[in-house]
Amino acid sequence: MAKTLIDSRTGEEVLLVKKRKYKKKKSSFKTLLFLIILFLMFYLNLSNIETLMTFPWMWKDTLQEHWMEKIYADYSEWKVVWLFLDNGVQDTIIYFHWNWENLNYFYQDMQYLGDLWYNVIAPDYPSYSETEGFPYEENVYAANTAFFEKLIKERGIKQENLIIYWYSVWSWSAVEFAKNNPKSKALVIMSGFTSRYGMSEKYFWMSVQKIFWLKNSFNNKEKLASITVPTLIIHGNKDSIVPYYMWEQNFEASWFKNKRFIELDWAGHNWILANRFWDSTKEKVMNIADNTMTKNLKYGQSLKSYLKLFFELKWWKQDKIKLTWDKKLDMQYLFNLEDDNSLLKYVSAKKSFNDKNYVPENLIEIKSKNLIKQKSSMKLRPEAVYNLEKMWEDFYKQFWKKLLLVSTYRSYNTQKAIKDWWCPDEFCSKAGFSEHQTWLAVDLFEATTKTEFLSKPHLKKYFEWLEENAHKYWFHNSYQKWLEIDTYVAEPWHWRYLWLELAEILKENNLTLAQYYNLLNPNLETKW
Repeated sequence: MAKTLIDSRTGEEVLLVKKRKYKKKKSSFKTLLFLIILFLMFYLNLSNIETLMTFPWMWKDTLQEHWMEKIYADYSEWKVVWLFLDNGVQDTIIYFHWNWENLNYFYQDMQYLGDLWYNVIAPDYPSYSETEGFPYEENVYAANTAFFEKLIKERGIKQENLIIYWYSVWSWSAVEFAKNNPKSKALVIMSGFTSRYGMSEKYFWMSVQKIFWLKNSFNNKEKLASITVPTLIIHGNKDSIVPYYMWEQNFEASWFKNKRFIELDWAGHNWILANRFWDSTKEKVMNIADNTMTKNLKYGQSLKSYLKLFFELKWWKQDKIKLTWDKKLDMQYLFNLEDDNSLLKYVSAKKSFNDKNYVPENLIEIKSKNLIKQKSSMKLRPEAVYNLEKMWEDFYKQFWKKLLLVSTYRSYNTQKAIKDWWCPDEFCSKAGFSEHQTWLAVDLFEATTKTEFLSKPHLKKYFEWLEENAHKYWFHNSYQKWLEIDTYVAEPWHWRYLWLELAEILKENNLTLAQYYNLLNPNLETKW
């Protein structure tokens, strides 16, 4: 207890009371001064604090060695690094990734987009991997501008051949990029927010920045009002990080008539594009079915199809569509040779469709200037059409000859009529047993037997090119090894689209689809 002094006349603790008042005043002043200094420090560093809250981890490590080209450019006194996946084509996608990792974690997303037959360039942002600086809004703009100027100068990449694709927080960078490059071919906004004010309201129920007179930075909603680039917005309706309602605000903000929206049913915020279902080394064919498959991708080929349509400006009728996914299913369903609707559905002379009258949905007309169609209307599933048209294009460049497309889809009744007209089982499928009913198979050129086909020098030359290259476009010659294995005689004109790298796997291991199916089902009675 503190000492006290007592007045001898009155007996009161006069001096002690005065000291207490003095100490209280002095203590209050120090506290107030401390709070003022703390507030000033906080206020002067608001920009840094806001940036660190947006980018809590800044991954400063070296980019791994891989097949993509690493490109450097200078901006201000710093350097920026980008990756370039060069497919040797004219159009290029600039992919702006999210903020939780650097480019070491996004090779698969780049490959996913590259599989659509575009070049892909992806930047790393200030403070990420080997890129220097700090991710202020103005720094990112400056870095992107400096690098794009380098691409124009050194690589001849033009605005009109650019597709701008952004994911999550870096949306503001891409929107600004699209605003400054109005001749770009397309803009894609995936899981994008409206602005920092909007995100603050989501997490704190109010725009905290307004209290400190901070501007509404990263304002996509405002910038979209001046965008004249065809725009596609993609958002998962179970996104808990960037609220689902923000897609509508962004969509309505864009006044440009060429805009579309894709709702991903049951999708969250992360890993929408990642699409590697098995190890790309493909060391053991027998392990493919049992290999670990990512559970994150739910929409792989359907989303890919719509992206391709959008990039080529082949609009679908609705401006809004919904891609659904049964949450009870996993990748084993998509990677399924049994389900009628699977892109890998296996049928043969001994294995029919589960529903013999099966008709797939979502079909599109085949249109190509490098193609001669035997019928005026010929359709396939969109996944097959895009790769088929690319194969046509490269075939034409090689031979200056248009491919003749003889047959695509045949319904159950059409196949039945062919059989009723008389055609041996080894040559013609019974109704309900034909690959043509998948809407994924095509017949090229006119021939009736392998001997006739290969006896003609020009057809033999064309077949040799297809045999060497078709797998690059995910097409496979289904019938190569005759009745004992493939259940039909060899047909060098019959080519089937197979999902992703399966056609390449079969090519590398000298297997047909029938052999692959038997590898996955070793207890079948089929002998070969």
